[in-house]
Order: sequence, then structure tokens, then C-alpha cells
Amino acid sequence: MDDLIEESWDTGSISASGVEGEGGSVERLKLRSGMEIVIADNRFREKMQDDNGGDGTLQLFFRLEGSFCSTHTENERAMGTCVQEQTLLVEIKLNPKLFEEYAEAHPEFDYFQFANGVKPADAGHRREELQPAERMLLAQIVQCDYPPPIKKIFVESKILELLSIYFLRYMADSSCDRKVSVLRADDKDKIELARELLLQHLEQPPSLLEMARMVGLNDYKLKAGFKEVFGMTVFGYLREKRLEKALDLLEQGALNVGEVACAIGYSNPSHFTAAFKRKYGINPGKLLQSNKSQGS
Repeated sequence: MDDLIEESWDTGSISASGVEGEGGSVERLKLRSGMEIVIADNRFREKMQDDNGGDGTLQLFFRLEGSFCSTHTENERAMGTCVQEQTLLVEIKLNPKLFEEYAEAHPEFDYFQFANGVKPADAGHRREELQPAERMLLAQIVQCDYPPPIKKIFVESKILELLSIYFLRYMADSSCDRKVSVLRADDKDKIELARELLLQHLEQPPSLLEMARMVGLNDYKLKAGFKEVFGMTVFGYLREKRLEKALDLLEQGALNVGEVACAIGYSNPSHFTAAFKRKYGINPGKLLQSNKSQGS
């Protein structure tokens, strides 16, 4: 049961987990295998090192009270703490093996990317900008006065809650960069065929369901796949190509604005005018007049 050891000190001079200080207390809890927490309420006189081992242990420092200055050296990341003020620190150590179950369920999970997001590489210690939910969980950990067996369960649950916040943040951040394809190799040919159908029928394009049947895809895969390949929705692509054709027709000068609108599938000329001006920054009527005046 070595992984469930609880140690505490309340002396005039202490040293624990790389921290040296005076006039305070340190409590160390070893929870499940690979999870440990140290709560230090102390006046520090030396530096605290971020002594992550070669096993990739994720080591988090949270300063809840007090202040210190931060110093960095080439080979280590360290904090020199101010001796004038009592400082309340929480340190959480997590072994990478704790994340294996999550990684198996989510093959795209990158532990080191996650760790760097939780503990920024340029700081090493989470000192500022704690979110309210983080502060609440850390306060509950520090203030917990349950008997030891129950306290271990409680503290472990709060650490897991804290991790859930970081996992959600990681997923939200990485989703911006991670694109999971919904297409098989032969689906891209069908998406290209759908694009050609749009271009051939700009004035009266088929509906999404009709187009999906025509190319042999379901409507969800057509919508998602089209955006993946061309970077915009089917409707957005149709609108862009209609307006590009409208610009070409207006520059030719053979049709008036209403005729151009009808030629590209707009039943309402005012809707066409608004869409054209949003894209090109000029009223189509003025563009037509400008082109005619230049040609005369």
C-alpha cells in the first residue's frame, strides 16, 4: 500500500518535493499509482525546481496565495520565491501511464501536446489566469478536512475533475487543427462530379438530395465531403460561382442587371444586387455603367 502513503509536516524548517522553506507546513498524498499531490503552505527561502523526470511525468504547480519571481537557466526551469510572503502552492504529479486508457480510445491523442497545453513550455508553472472552475477545485482540495481514507478518494476525484477541464480544452483547441476525413478514396471523384453538376446547372441546380442520388452519396457525406474538398458548403460554392459568372456577364455589357440576375438563377434582382455588392464591394448597376462609359 505504498501508493496510499500520506505524509505531513508542520515545523519551523521543511524540505519536501524539491521545496525548501520555513514557517509552514507541507502535506503529501500519494493517490492511485502514478498520481501524487503536494500542498505546501510555507515561506520559501530557496528555489523550487520543475524536476520532471525522463519518464515524461506531468508536473503541475499552482500558486493560490503569495508571490515569487521566476528564473530560468539553460538546463533547468526553476522558481525563486519571495521570502517576505507566505505562499500556498499545490503541486500535482501525473504519470503518462494514467493517460493510456484515454489514448487507446482516442488514437489522435498526443500526450506531449496535451501536456504542453496544460503546462506552457515558456512558463513551466501555472501561476496566473486560473479559470474559476480550476480555482474552485483547487480550493476544495486544499480545504478538505476529511479523514485520510475518505480524503484520498475526495482529492483524487477533484484532480480527475481538473483533468477533465484540461481534456475538454485540449479537444476544443486541437479540433481546430485536426481534420478527420469522412471520404473514402473513390468518394472524392463523386464530390468532383457534384461540383461539375453545379457548374452545369448554375441557373437551376439540383437539390442536395437529388445531387446526392445522382453522384451516389448520401446527403450527409455530400455536404461534409464537399466542404472538406473545396473548403465551403455546397450552397456557398454555388453562390460564389454564380457571382463570378455575373461579374463576367456585366463586364461583357450585353445584359442589364435584371437579366444577369435571371441568367445566374436569382429570381429577385434586389437579392442579387445585395449579394454582388457584398462580394465585390460595388453595386452591379454602377459597374455596368462604368464598363459602358469606358467602352464608349
